[in-house]
Amino acid sequence: MIRSLREKMERDEKLKMLLWKSADGLRYLHVLHEFEKFFRNVPDIGEQKAEQETAFRFALESRQTIDRSLSEAADKPEHFEKIRWFAEYFNTSVLNVYTARSKTWVKRLEIDEYY
Repeated sequence: MIRSLREKMERDEKLKMLLWKSADGLRYLHVLHEFEKFFRNVPDIGEQKAEQETAFRFALESRQTIDRSLSEAADKPEHFEKIRWFAEYFNTSVLNVYTARSKTWVKRLEIDEYY
């Protein structure tokens, strides 16, 4: 069933861009696509205007949630690895797209700090 859905998505150009391939070869749905799109547009709209947008505030809150989850799972290796994977995905999808100069900007999750 999953394979059939993936094959259908791969035939549709818009849906195909939402399928990402992980390092182990598995495909997953790019749920942070809208975040990525927003951060790619920051150079056009400017950092100050971007910081007023709902997408920016939601990214900031998401980062705080991931940070809290990493801290809480630090002593639970299997759980921590899943959150770590998402934290790296967040960094790649959101923060590698645009590097800001603002001190109030969303910060990278430095995963080594949780060990």
